[in-house]
Amino acid sequence: MNEPRASEKALCLLFSRITAALYTALDHDLAEFGVTAHQWPVLVLAHEERANRPSEIARLIGIDRGAVTRLVDRLVTKGLVERIDDPGDLRAARVELTERGRMLVPVLSTIVSARYDATLAHLDLVERAPMTDMLTRLDGALAVNGAGQK
Repeated sequence: MNEPRASEKALCLLFSRITAALYTALDHDLAEFGVTAHQWPVLVLAHEERANRPSEIARLIGIDRGAVTRLVDRLVTKGLVERIDDPGDLRAARVELTERGRMLVPVLSTIVSARYDATLAHLDLVERAPMTDMLTRLDGALAVNGAGQK
């Protein structure tokens, strides 16, 4: 068996390939509902009321505000979210699910969970929790250190 090259072990390459494969699979899974893998986090964050301002969504997803604005624009067009004036900040708007969005998120959540389970099925049950814990710690460390910058 050939030993993997160092470049194949590089974290950014591994994470990129895993993310791309997962997003491709989720795009396929969610297509019949007109939702993309990139739009899903916006919907779930709004549903869980973890983030409702574009800046909060951008921070939690790890993309810039402009990208969030484009995602929200597409979701507004699809009738899944709406922008509501934020009474606490007249310069800002909140992103909230429409009735259609509130009804769709639980359906999509089941589909996304099934995809995650299928992905994790490649690991032994005893490997899953430690892997998730390690990735969560790594994510937290990178966030604290400004994405790992010194």
